Amino acid sequence: MKIYSLRMKILIPLMLAVTILLGTFAVSLYRYQQEHIINSFGAMLKSLQDLLAVQLDNDAGMMGAALEVILRDDQLKAALKAKDRKALLEQTRTL
Repeated sequence: MKIYSLRMKILIPLMLAVTILLGTFAVSLYRYQQEHIINSFGAMLKSLQDLLAVQLDNDAGMMGAALEVILRDDQLKAALKAKDRKALLEQTRTL
């Protein structure tokens, strides 16, 4: 009986300590994963916003260049006003 009692006095606290350690590890791992997911999502969102800004700048530059050509070419302006698709196609073919 003494050995059984001694084992219980040692094993129960040891099992309790191991269970608490495993629980703490699991909670820490879960929190780390959540933080990693949030940080990763934030980085992807920032990257996407930067990419969108660059794309919008490029599109605006292309539209500005097209507008410059239209503003400087009187024949092109006249074709636009007349809604002459054939003339517009011929005049902008090189563009």
